[in-house]
Amino acid sequence: MVFNRSWFPNSLTIGSLLCGFAAIVLTAKGENIYPNALWLLFIASWLDIFDGGLARIMHIDSPFGRQLDALSDVVTFAIAPALLMLVYSLQLAGWVGFLASAAFVCCGVGRLARYTTQVTQAKRAHFVGMPIGISGIFAGLIVVYLGTSYALLAAILVLAISLLMISTIPFPTPGQIAFQTPIPVRLVLAGIWIFGMLRLETWLLMPLSYFIYGVLQNLVVRLRPATMQQPLEVGGK
Repeated sequence: MVFNRSWFPNSLTIGSLLCGFAAIVLTAKGENIYPNALWLLFIASWLDIFDGGLARIMHIDSPFGRQLDALSDVVTFAIAPALLMLVYSLQLAGWVGFLASAAFVCCGVGRLARYTTQVTQAKRAHFVGMPIGISGIFAGLIVVYLGTSYALLAAILVLAISLLMISTIPFPTPGQIAFQTPIPVRLVLAGIWIFGMLRLETWLLMPLSYFIYGVLQNLVVRLRPATMQQPLEVGGK
């Protein structure tokens, strides 16, 4: 068998896929193992970040890799979180809860379809819409944190996140946050994420801080004079 450099990023993609599959299995078993399913989705989200970064560093960009990545994300960040949310509490919201879970899957798949049909993937200034990886974690954490007592509110928030995925609102890429944002902002975000990773109870700080930063960044761009604004490039997942 001929060795191919693409095995390195593709192996991370497969790892993310397996995490999503394992999360589905755990969710189906029930019995208060939802934190474990969230752990798997959390690990998968980092693998999803690293596989794309590694592919760019190694200058590996192929239609096969993009298709594998997108199909993996359908399972891990669309189907797995939707099932987790529905089984955990959204089913208690009746048809609204089912609609929220279904909308999350459909919007996630639609976003990934938009990603795979884009012609230019190399240079991205922003994501267009909230990326599916952070959306899956964000929605899953909101539902679990609100619990069974606020199933209807959770369903409404999941619907809002679903619409953000397919919106044209620009959101920052990891590279932009790491290398292009002002140093004080980087330090604040890094501190929030490091603190957020310490305990399951504080995980929500990570996607929430990303969302708030994205919103504030858009407000700053909109308030700039027209001559200072730069056109946004089409983003990825």
